[in-house]
Amino acid sequence: MTGRLIKFEMRSSFRHLLIVWAALMAMTILMCIIYAVSGMDSYAAFMDSTRVAEVISAIVHIAAWLVYVALMVALVVLTIAIVILRFHRGLLGDEGYLMHTLPVKEWQLITSKGVVAALAVLGSSILVAISGFMVVSTINHVSIAQIMQDIAAFMHTEKLMPLLVVEGIIIAILGILKSVYQIYASLAIGQLVNRYRILLALGAYIGIGTVLSIIAMLGVFFGSLLGLDEWISNLSANVTAFEQVVMLFCFVVEAIQLVIFHIVTERIMSRKLNLL
Repeated sequence: MTGRLIKFEMRSSFRHLLIVWAALMAMTILMCIIYAVSGMDSYAAFMDSTRVAEVISAIVHIAAWLVYVALMVALVVLTIAIVILRFHRGLLGDEGYLMHTLPVKEWQLITSKGVVAALAVLGSSILVAISGFMVVSTINHVSIAQIMQDIAAFMHTEKLMPLLVVEGIIIAILGILKSVYQIYASLAIGQLVNRYRILLALGAYIGIGTVLSIIAMLGVFFGSLLGLDEWISNLSANVTAFEQVVMLFCFVVEAIQLVIFHIVTERIMSRKLNLL
């Protein structure tokens, strides 16, 4: 049943997101074509140009950049809206009356929203990275094929690099899920009152972030008192061991936060859900 919920959520959430993704990639390709053909710097060309053709080319560059940046902003706003509004409207708003009558458990509803939101964030992040990479490489006249060959050569010389890349991807995905569930936990806390729910949710989000920062600072402080910094300094001499310890630490920290946020959200929605 969780899989069906995820499929339904993906159809509802990705409807508009796919359009923006396609528009951004189309604009990225157009930007690459413009720079590959003209090779001009838009603002400098506009200021220094005297010929009509150069002025027109510069105006095209500026217009393309404006559209490109607008699409980037639209993608960010839409992705954030998917994370927040799909959860708030679907489970805490009017749609919640229908969703909570389904023969599924609360954790399944939350998981379906969280997985799709994380996929939206991950997909948008990857697309932005690819788009930026393509535009920058075209502006600097760097061959993408050459860059990929250099990366492959570096991966071949560093034997543990593929493992680190895989571990980094896992931690990044876990971090995205954790961030999504932190928003969900904050929204769920906001439902504990009848008025000013959004304000309470915002305060809860800021409060959670503050508490996490304080815990991190206390961890560093007490770690230094216990000699942990010296142990880390000695461990850093062994690069492989140090990298794996850092990766493991990041994984554990992100996983613990994810579990806590999920439990908080699920408990509130199971026992104190207020859709009024």
